[in-house]
Amino acid sequence: MTERSVTVTVGIPTFNRARYLRESMASVLAQSYPDFRLLVCDNASTDATEETVRSFDDPRIDYVRSDENIGMIANFNRVIERAATELVVLLPDDDLLYPDHLRRTVEVLDRMPGVGVVHTAFDVIDGSSRVVEHARTLMDVNGSVTVESGERYLERSMRSPWTVCWPSAIFRAAALAKAGGKREKDEPMADVPLLMRIACDWDFAHVSQPLAATRLHAEAATAALGSFTGAGYALDDQPRVLHGHRTRFLDEAALPKNRCSHYRALADATYRRDKIGGLATRAGSGASWMSTSRTLAEYTRDDPRVLLLPTTWRLCAAQLGGRYAKRAGRRLLHLVP
Repeated sequence: MTERSVTVTVGIPTFNRARYLRESMASVLAQSYPDFRLLVCDNASTDATEETVRSFDDPRIDYVRSDENIGMIANFNRVIERAATELVVLLPDDDLLYPDHLRRTVEVLDRMPGVGVVHTAFDVIDGSSRVVEHARTLMDVNGSVTVESGERYLERSMRSPWTVCWPSAIFRAAALAKAGGKREKDEPMADVPLLMRIACDWDFAHVSQPLAATRLHAEAATAALGSFTGAGYALDDQPRVLHGHRTRFLDEAALPKNRCSHYRALADATYRRDKIGGLATRAGSGASWMSTSRTLAEYTRDDPRVLLLPTTWRLCAAQLGGRYAKRAGRRLLHLVP
């Protein structure tokens, strides 16, 4: 790549994803903002990844290939280490940036020095790049740009499983560096504690215009954590994983005691809510009452406060009501000549 002064590195960590990589790279190279480089870090792919990258004759592209697989987290952090620019986008190799993404998000960062992360509304696309949901947002927005303090972001992260659409985000390199990048011990969903660590020192900003697309498909890394339903991912263990991330973050973070206690109470309440919600979903999908009641008893032994949730009693009423209705129906059938 020809040496030149750039502001942004768009990094794509990739492994055996040539099928989608071409479209991801093309979306970056089509940016209306000129001062960027595209860094592709190939984690020893065995498909046509190298040929795909080299098919682009563009001096803005840097290509780095590992001789052996160094793991997803290490490859992700290698992008950060090699960025050498003030701003960094970490684009998954199956997602897309829309043409004005860098221009709009860099503009916000230039105006707001206390903001460490800018993320945007986004489209959800399928494996064929068809838009299945347009202009989704993950937070309450107020105008074209909404600023969220780090404190408010942490409060939201204790309640919500998805706070930032990752491909839509641009980071200050200083924020990523101080937060230590992703950590192996935080897998799965290592982005969750990374964002919380960033929020200890920086504010967040959200652009209401959809400027990126995230792809739902059966080969996605998220699908490996559960199952792909066609409309999203069913992750049965998600409440436990997220609660673990939240509590470990609070154990490690140097936060004021009152704030830490507040966040911990929110995290615990969310865990109770999500566990019972998941149990209700499985019961509604045909899980036996015996299995459901056994799991509910385990949850209650671990934390009796689950009995205070309206969802718990709705679940019990639905299950017991269904059982009694079936029994009554069978009795009535026996009376029919």
